[in-house]
Amino acid sequence: LSKSLCKYTRGPIVIVEPKAARFPTSGGKSTFMVLNSGGDRLVFKVKCSNNKDYLIKPAYGFIDPEGSHLIWVVRLPAGAKDDKMVIQWTAATMDTVDAVAIFKMAKATAVQSINVPLIGVVGDGPAENEN
Repeated sequence: LSKSLCKYTRGPIVIVEPKAARFPTSGGKSTFMVLNSGGDRLVFKVKCSNNKDYLIKPAYGFIDPEGSHLIWVVRLPAGAKDDKMVIQWTAATMDTVDAVAIFKMAKATAVQSINVPLIGVVGDGPAENEN
């Protein structure tokens, strides 16, 4: 997103691209770009509905105003199943360094989230991103 568009566009502060990913049952890898379209620094936390079959890094991080952060997702070999990655975020000051502490202290009403479908499909091809 261009900086001028970020300042005037209404909608979510955090945008995730791609919006979903399909993984073969043989396993696969995908990357997601988390974009902060707002003017404040954010802290994020990533959760998954299936920690047995997915490895996600990083679990926590910071995104500067109008900045971005990559998230890597690895799906281990497993059966076809629909899962989801949940990215939560809240505001953070520029001098904050402990992301875990922020989420322990944050009120539930201050935390926003976005769900990203992670879809396990029968097959051996590479992971596919869905925009």
